Amino acid sequence: MAYVALCGLCRGSGYITVIVEDKEEIKQCWLCESKGERTLKNQAEVDKSVGCFDAGHAHIETIASYKDKGLTGDPKDQGWYLHDGRGTVQGFYCD
Repeated sequence: MAYVALCGLCRGSGYITVIVEDKEEIKQCWLCESKGERTLKNQAEVDKSVGCFDAGHAHIETIASYKDKGLTGDPKDQGWYLHDGRGTVQGFYCD
């Protein structure tokens, strides 16, 4: 039996933001092939995925704070901002 899980890289949108030569570019997610989800083949893969997601989210909460500037309603005004001021967290990869 196959299971479906939200993609940990694009968080279900099918797209990611990457920085190329100091410019943000929207790219299709290569992990889920822009489907927004991944098919997990068995319960062991499900358990591994859930554990990775929990660990990744806990790490993000340690190194960053979620801020919703809410000034324009633009999603670019929301995100996980690193505590050291270097930028934002774009996601994490679970293999």
